Amino acid sequence: MLNHQFTTREKILILVCSIIALGIFYYQFAFSGFQSQMAQYDTADLEDQVMVEETRAMKLSQMKEDIANASGKTLGEVAVYNNQSNEIQALNDILSGRATSISITWNQPTLTDMTVRRDASISFTAADYATAREILTDLSNCRYRLIINDVSLNAKDTETSLTESAGINASVTVTFFETADGAATTQGLIVLDDNSAAATAEPTE
Repeated sequence: MLNHQFTTREKILILVCSIIALGIFYYQFAFSGFQSQMAQYDTADLEDQVMVEETRAMKLSQMKEDIANASGKTLGEVAVYNNQSNEIQALNDILSGRATSISITWNQPTLTDMTVRRDASISFTAADYATAREILTDLSNCRYRLIINDVSLNAKDTETSLTESAGINASVTVTFFETADGAATTQGLIVLDDNSAAATAEPTE
């Protein structure tokens, strides 16, 4: 068995080597790991995303306010039932050339007293926010009486704001109004009475 007595110089050298080894260990397994975790939680990207969402919310709120103001006005012709083919053509005129990926779903129209309501769910993609806004404004000014019930706008690229030209996915629900007064038939209508009970209308004579 070795029975070596370390000199003061050797003890100092061992201590220095131990400190260096501990420093290397700390850097490799503690400090580097900490830096890596900090990079993952870099707040700069989070702040940018918050700004994008705030801009989107502000623009959407402004558009909804404009549409609500326009919808409060008495605009458009209340056509005699059944005016769906003309309403389809009006939507085509508004969307054609300015929107892609167009989808329109129609609900069965309802009749309350002499008022016919026909809901349509519309989705489309516009090149940018300005184009989407123009389309929705033209919808609110349609030649046939309608109200806009709901609007949803989302940038195709979630990293961009609604003001940037990255494409806008839009969805909107509208209700067209017609009248049964003077209609040749009421066939196909769901009749709603005062208690909101529904029944399919029988053909008129």
